[in-house]
Amino acid sequence: MKARTHCVIRLKLLVIATLLASAFPMLGWAQVTPLTLSSVCSDDPDEQRRWCINNPSASDVPVNWYVSGDNQTGAVTAVPGDSYFMTDTVANPNLTTITWDEIGTTYYVTEISDGLTCPKGACFIDNYMGTGVCACLIVAQYLCDDEGGGYQGDNSICDTDNDGANDCLDNCLNTPNPDQADLDGDGIGDACDDDDDGDGIDDGPDNCPKMPNAGQADLDGDGMGDVCDEDVDGDGIDDDRDNCPTLPNPDQADLDNNGVGDACDDDDDGDGVDDGQDNCPRTPNASQADSDGDGIGDTCDDDRDNDGSPNGDDNCPNTPNANQADTDGDGAGDACDNDLDGDTVHNTGDNCPNTPNVSQADSDGDGIGDACDGDDDGDGIVDDQDNCPRTPNTGQADSDGDGIGDACDDDGDNDGSRNGEDNCPNTPNTDQADTDGDGAGDACDNDLDGDTIHNTEDNCPNTPNVNQDDSDGDGIGDACDGDLDGDGVPNETDNCPGTGNPDQADENGDGIGDICDTSPIAAVSPDVETETPDTSGDFSLDLDRFARQSLCGVPLLAPAYLGTVPLCCLGLLGMKLRMRRRLRK
Repeated sequence: MKARTHCVIRLKLLVIATLLASAFPMLGWAQVTPLTLSSVCSDDPDEQRRWCINNPSASDVPVNWYVSGDNQTGAVTAVPGDSYFMTDTVANPNLTTITWDEIGTTYYVTEISDGLTCPKGACFIDNYMGTGVCACLIVAQYLCDDEGGGYQGDNSICDTDNDGANDCLDNCLNTPNPDQADLDGDGIGDACDDDDDGDGIDDGPDNCPKMPNAGQADLDGDGMGDVCDEDVDGDGIDDDRDNCPTLPNPDQADLDNNGVGDACDDDDDGDGVDDGQDNCPRTPNASQADSDGDGIGDTCDDDRDNDGSPNGDDNCPNTPNANQADTDGDGAGDACDNDLDGDTVHNTGDNCPNTPNVSQADSDGDGIGDACDGDDDGDGIVDDQDNCPRTPNTGQADSDGDGIGDACDDDGDNDGSRNGEDNCPNTPNTDQADTDGDGAGDACDNDLDGDTIHNTEDNCPNTPNVNQDDSDGDGIGDACDGDLDGDGVPNETDNCPGTGNPDQADENGDGIGDICDTSPIAAVSPDVETETPDTSGDFSLDLDRFARQSLCGVPLLAPAYLGTVPLCCLGLLGMKLRMRRRLRK
């Protein structure tokens, strides 16, 4: 340690008193001499201790002293400046007190000896006799000469180690320390200080001998203490440029560019959430959104919806869609597509959300669009079994048996004519015949001839026969009967179409059968008949033939002649009968 070479002034209460007395003379206070006592080095501290009294005044002050815990006492005159006295060393503490009287009051100052040993050539007066130099005084052996150590000097200036620093001021008396460097300011120059930085670690083992490093911290273990290591973390980046000076960050990665390297940044991504609690520590995710609740935030989760498909390949990256179903093939999975079928109608308003139904057609109005309704027409028959899937046809009627139900068949009778143009839409009427021209085809007209008589009751269903005349009573009306008189001869060849004349007898050959001929008989001649003559000699009358004969143009058996035959006619009849009788004979 550096030797004490002069008295250190310590101001105490009496200094304060002195100042007060000087400042406020009107109070009547007399000025007190502020003496101070300090311990200085001794030749042999184990035997004696040296003390210095500093008297800042210009007058001598008589001083008494005593050693506490011992009977040593003495007196000394404190001359202006420094005065010295010696005491015998006692058991610690070596406590010495000086006292002096002024203005009727005893003042005292107490000090403990620091037990320092004076180096050879030590100086005790900084400005000897006003010369401005340090004088080697007090003890003869401390004079600066060539004896005892080869000191250099002229008996007034000493430089033991010849480093240009006066011994009185040299902080390394025996070791050259020309610049008087004293890193730790402990009064011992660095050249002779075993612990330059004053950190309690001798320079030899100190990993930072020039910088205090009491804990000997060495983060990177390179043998150079942290306080003096320019690269504390040993990552190859000097601390003054290192964005993580105490944590290795060789690539100086700084994800959020906040100047704090990732290796030492508590919030690498700068999203306001510390890495320890951040579900995406390397990707900003301030809200900590985690759609699938897997503990990995959405912004850094390769599979945000946890459906097994990576986001980049997932057609619904934020909504689970494990099978990646995409009904409309638009690239948006069904689970997140608001138009599943791609028909431009939003799912919530689409009556067929999974099947395209652009027009939203709903034939049966049940709220389920036709495109996805299993029974479009709501007739209780599922479409794949319904012969009219879009038109109600509950009974599944199919008049023409073509597999298309009547309700939706545009040619219900399958006759080749569309229903709207077919005069019998439900009954085949290929040629569209319409006998009576009433717009109802013959195939479906219940009054074909338009005579107001229903076909089933009409004796001439295809020919108007309003009065239903039927001359021969054969059930076929006269208007359509090809044999009006029912004599077996068609009307067109019958010489008596309105009167039965089965043999077509025409005695006068006028083309009008006898039975309906009203012309007079031209001559009486036997009938030319083909019947075999009656050879029995009996007269017989062929009533059938007779009934078909006419007289005077009137059938013989007509009601008008029964019982009232005109005389001329009876004569003619008698003549005719006699002639036939003779012929038979």
